[in-house]
Amino acid sequence: MDYNYETFENVIIYEFFMPLTNERLLRSALDDMFFKDTVISRLENIPAVELNAYFPIKDLENEGKYIERLCNWISKRFVGYSIETVSGRLKAGALKTYAEAGKLLSKGLSYLIDETTAIVRFIFPVGGSMHEDSDFERNHSSKVDKESIYREANQIKFCFKKLFVKKILEVVPAENEIWMLESGLRAKLHIWKKEG
Repeated sequence: MDYNYETFENVIIYEFFMPLTNERLLRSALDDMFFKDTVISRLENIPAVELNAYFPIKDLENEGKYIERLCNWISKRFVGYSIETVSGRLKAGALKTYAEAGKLLSKGLSYLIDETTAIVRFIFPVGGSMHEDSDFERNHSSKVDKESIYREANQIKFCFKKLFVKKILEVVPAENEIWMLESGLRAKLHIWKKEG
């Protein structure tokens, strides 16, 4: 089978780490985001001034055409996600001595907890692709319009936060912490902690 080969120099990767018990809820909520009705509803709930800061309205563009343009933009970039599971081991609370951990065990509580973690991964190519041969080893430097790359990256980050992160935080409210690792154009760890 023949394939057309493309490579992207710029990418954004988001990975959410949460207990596997949330997988069914999470999958259902994320699947909702691949329906135009849901995306339109969520776009309409974003204040116009915020939306226009990332996606300026074009001349003679009415609201319907504007929302349709945003849906097309989102459709090209937000195409799917993957979920993998890993085994994890966590300590419950503050660092304890063997004696303190033993007291917990005597009460039927655990200090070290085994937990299967679901990692939900989103990958977003940023900017145009470079059409090349299949030589993975070739070193090259392409001329890239850094301003347009950062503009598109910021648009992706804005939409991801407003559409997907907000939805994830709505459906997984019972966790003490939700971690999201961002890599690619920049590396950051985002942590949401339950208040109180």
